[in-house]
Amino acid sequence: MDQEEISKIIKEVLDFVVTLPEEYRISTYEVLLTQRLLGSQAIPAGMSEEEKVAEESWNITVPIDVKAFLKTHKISKDVLKKLFLANESGIARIYEIVTTKKATAQIQITCLTALEHALRDGVFRFSIEGIRQRVQDLKCYNSTNFMSTFRNHKRLFKSLDEPERVELSADGKSKLAKIITEITQ
Repeated sequence: MDQEEISKIIKEVLDFVVTLPEEYRISTYEVLLTQRLLGSQAIPAGMSEEEKVAEESWNITVPIDVKAFLKTHKISKDVLKKLFLANESGIARIYEIVTTKKATAQIQITCLTALEHALRDGVFRFSIEGIRQRVQDLKCYNSTNFMSTFRNHKRLFKSLDEPERVELSADGKSKLAKIITEITQ
């Protein structure tokens, strides 16, 4: 491998990593660069660079409750690779919220955050303050209606009584399945 080829690999990895949330950039960069430099293989026909990176970077055991959710809603495990990069270092979001409605974005982010949490420990859970921070970061925060959005969609949650440990209800998991389908097509 010559200097030019190494430079090209570094540039490709950097171009991808800068699209991730900052807290995941360093660990993802290290993993991807190591994989590309040590085992650099051509991208299989029909597979994009992003799909190749997701395939190589997916290295976690999916908890049984997440597997049950996927089976119940007829969602392929491969769809998770379109939403997250995952390895032993952590999970990085790679999905994009495309709606222009703040309340819709808040619900999508909430459900996807619960899925992200479930990939870590098997429970489809989130904290309201964590969601508040995430929607602020994504510039879709509506301070006036933030809590109203949760109350208006209360059927999606088992209870809103413990704001640090809110779990998705069966309706919430069905909504999550619809969101996954919408954003991965």
